[in-house]
Amino acid sequence: MRCSLIANMLVQISYNLNKGNDNLALFECGNVYAHDGQVPAQHEMLTLGIAGLYTDNWQEKQKQATFFHLKGVIEAVFGEFGIKGAAFSLENQETFSYAAKIVKNDQCFGIIGSVDKKVLGRFDIKKEVFIAELDLE
Repeated sequence: MRCSLIANMLVQISYNLNKGNDNLALFECGNVYAHDGQVPAQHEMLTLGIAGLYTDNWQEKQKQATFFHLKGVIEAVFGEFGIKGAAFSLENQETFSYAAKIVKNDQCFGIIGSVDKKVLGRFDIKKEVFIAELDLE
């Protein structure tokens, strides 16, 4: 039972980069499990991962993916679903070189960050990778 989708996202990013797909924007929706007492609790999560270049539309030049690009994608998703009042605040976590937790009503329901180079090395990834993970419940 997995407690996060981040490791699988890094496996998929590594696979695609090793096959020559250098510009990636991937997502996965799936269940994770957390132990709340004696019974594992199941949560549906959404994980987003980006690396390389991106463009918002065909008329623009490609730009390097950044933390702020992924943050903008998350904010656009929030806008589409009418989610208001979400805030991003600095978070220290081993997986990320820098990150922000996503909070609404004093409850953390996600994280976004630049994956740490040591973690990327374990997956044979040499590019900068940005990942967000959101609890959908």
